[in-house]
Amino acid sequence: MLRSITAAVLIGVLGGFWFALVNGSIELFQNYVEGVWRYQFAVRSFAAPLVGLVIGVLVGANIRLALAHERAGGFTHGTLVGAAVGAVLVLAQVALTILAANFGDFRANYQSLLTRFSGIVFTAAVSGAAVGMLTRGRPPVAILSRAVVGAMVGVSFVLPVIVTVVHIIASEPAVRFAMHSVLPYFIAFGISPIVGAAVAAVVSAVTDRLTTIDSHSNLASTAVVLGVVVGVTVSSPSFSFVTGWQTPPAAPVGIFIGAAVGLAIVLIASRVISARGNDAGMISPE
Repeated sequence: MLRSITAAVLIGVLGGFWFALVNGSIELFQNYVEGVWRYQFAVRSFAAPLVGLVIGVLVGANIRLALAHERAGGFTHGTLVGAAVGAVLVLAQVALTILAANFGDFRANYQSLLTRFSGIVFTAAVSGAAVGMLTRGRPPVAILSRAVVGAMVGVSFVLPVIVTVVHIIASEPAVRFAMHSVLPYFIAFGISPIVGAAVAAVVSAVTDRLTTIDSHSNLASTAVVLGVVVGVTVSSPSFSFVTGWQTPPAAPVGIFIGAAVGLAIVLIASRVISARGNDAGMISPE
């Protein structure tokens, strides 16, 4: 029970922290102090993370009591894997932000970046928990299940931006008239789930056909997830901004590069595993 409670508390605190950043209860801002602009961290209310913690304890206890042991284990494992995938997505965006700041006219808004990054980790953890509960204890169809995972990674990447923009539009009537200019932005981000699902399906299909790595499902899944992360990142507006592309073919480029990365990981790993097996077979027990 302790593991499921810990996983649910992690989700609850992450969600509460993200919500507090979205509504301004927690804020990272610049302030002019002693002749120098300094970043300061203001906490107007810490209620949202505390509420998330309490909800997490209750949900975690109920999951362990109401669900079978395999399902509860899938929830815990999926939460940790999802949070790790979210961290990888954030690292990719941090790299793009650094490149944009160094090679272009880009002024980072750390409040919005922190909001987005915390939202990515939260939504990825929730997605991982959902996948873990639904797929544990039943034999999933490999290509279909991994395509769903890829799509959920894409959703985790874009959902924080969509939620933040919708909140701004709903809370500030002055910007509601600009909704028509925001729709193309949503459409651009809507490419990410499609790219994620496509990359995962391609990598899974080719892996099952061309390699003998079926007994190493964790390695194959890792290759799928990393390929999806690369594909989703490459198809994002952030990548277009850094590269200077005006009208990039986001979906085809993201699918191609993401699939190439995923397949390269699988093929290299399968060759290493085969080489180790051959070396072990050549060693005589005498």
